[in-house]
Amino acid sequence: MKKIKTALSIVTLLAASSSLHAANILQDSSFETDQVGSGYWGAQIYNPGGTAWNFSGYSGIGGAWGGITGTYAPDGTKVGFLQSYNGQAGSFSQQFSLGQSANVSFDFLARDRANWGFQDLSFNVLVDSTVVGSFNPVFGSDYTLFLTNAILLSAGTHTLTFQGIAASPDYSVLIDQVNSNVNAVPVPAAVWLFGSGLLGMFGLGKRKINAA
Repeated sequence: MKKIKTALSIVTLLAASSSLHAANILQDSSFETDQVGSGYWGAQIYNPGGTAWNFSGYSGIGGAWGGITGTYAPDGTKVGFLQSYNGQAGSFSQQFSLGQSANVSFDFLARDRANWGFQDLSFNVLVDSTVVGSFNPVFGSDYTLFLTNAILLSAGTHTLTFQGIAASPDYSVLIDQVNSNVNAVPVPAAVWLFGSGLLGMFGLGKRKINAA
């Protein structure tokens, strides 16, 4: 009986390893922080600390209807922003962990700065050092849902980065609701056969014992 339970545990683990990860592997997907308010011109903060995101250069968190946004936030009252000022663009990133190999993609909402006359900022999304998407929201449009390409990642720690593409004189893009889509790599058929074989072997052994 103990051997049968062991075999069942193995098969159960194999089944779990090939399932879909429904939970978002990112933290603070909507950039909510108490470090900045909303509804006034100065409602933005560059390179804030104390969040799940790491900001660099011209990037940060903006409050709804603030100077850097000029519009609402789709989820909560804050959004992340990338800015390129005089040819220097900002970025923000977050590390995430996987317990096993998986195909991973990300979706998010983005739009241009609503109270500024220049065009919106183009940007790349990278996982580690690989570009998984290049985006440029239509100037003057509302928040639009974008999806990156999927990338096969090994178990361990990885980094998601939103990187502005340098432009002049002053371009910005707003980003919110960053979500992950994680599909575990299917278990090879040979491994499934191994698990099934264990069950069959233990079942046969039990029948022989009973017959004896």
